[in-house]
This record gives sequence, C-alpha cells and structure tokens, in this order.
Amino acid sequence: MNRNFKELLKNCEKRVYTFQKDGYSYQEEYEYYELQRYIKCNIHGSLKDERLGGSVEVYIRIDNLTREHTSGFGYLEVILDRWNKGIGTALMKDVFSVIKELKEYFNVHDTVRLTGWLFITDKINGNWSRSVPFYEKVGIKTGTKTEFKIKNTGRIIERADEFLREVGDSEGTVIYHICS
Repeated sequence: MNRNFKELLKNCEKRVYTFQKDGYSYQEEYEYYELQRYIKCNIHGSLKDERLGGSVEVYIRIDNLTREHTSGFGYLEVILDRWNKGIGTALMKDVFSVIKELKEYFNVHDTVRLTGWLFITDKINGNWSRSVPFYEKVGIKTGTKTEFKIKNTGRIIERADEFLREVGDSEGTVIYHICS
C-alpha cells in the first residue's frame, strides 16, 4: 500500500484509505496535527466482505520517530465473535506496515521501538491471559523482535509467559522492534 504522507503533512487534513489485502478489508483514517507534529492513525479491519472486525490506533510524534526512533499503538480491539480469525494479527501487521512506510518517508534507518501499554485493568479483568501471548505470537509470525517491560522495575522480558509470572501488580508495555 502506498500511503501519501506528503499530501497528509502538506494539507493537514484527514485522509482515509480503503483497501483489501490477503483476504482482509482495511480502512485507515489519518489525522495530522501540525503544531504538535503528530500523526494519529485509526485502522479498522475485517474479513473480506464483512462490516466489522476490529480496530487499532497508531500514534506517531514525528520528532520522536526521527530522533528517538519511537512510536506507539493502543486500543487493539477485536469483536468477540471474530476472535481467532486472524483479524488482530492482520491489524498489527498493518500497524507495522504504517511504521515501515513512515520510516522510509522520513529516512529513518535505525530500528523503531513501537510500544503499546498493558494496563493493570486489563490484567484484573483477565484480558492479559489472551493479549500478552497474542502480542508475542504476532512478533513470532512477523519475525519482529518483541519484548515486554514491567513498569515498576523497568525489567525487560522477552517471553510472554515469563512476563505474566513476573509482572506482579505493575502495569507494563509490549515493545516491537520495527526494522526495514
């Protein structure tokens, strides 16, 4: 997919791209906030010919991307009756694709750390038992180095099961290392 970042940044207007790939339908909604040099992207995905499936948000502060080599994602949600149909994985692959295209557009050659928060409320309600192993699986499927960081200690762990054992009452983050 060739996203037109030049036009987005030049005109500071909302952009929407709709496309299909590998049996999934996608809609990407971009907004650029010029004063903050910030791009927000909402990605919606579904199985081909279905209306709903899931969504995820991507956050890119241009200065952080180009200087610190960081970006973020959040609010990955897949409708319950669409679980285990590949929609979450497809959405995360698209997130990686967005970051890779932005790296190319801004001429960033170093690895970018794409970080997503793991909130304690999701641990309490049991979501971590599914989401943390899922994030690890996405990294394995895409060949992307994946780490988990415990917020209270700063400890970085490479395996989901070890993170779940060690995290205690802390929040955490999942970190993907996005190369070219």
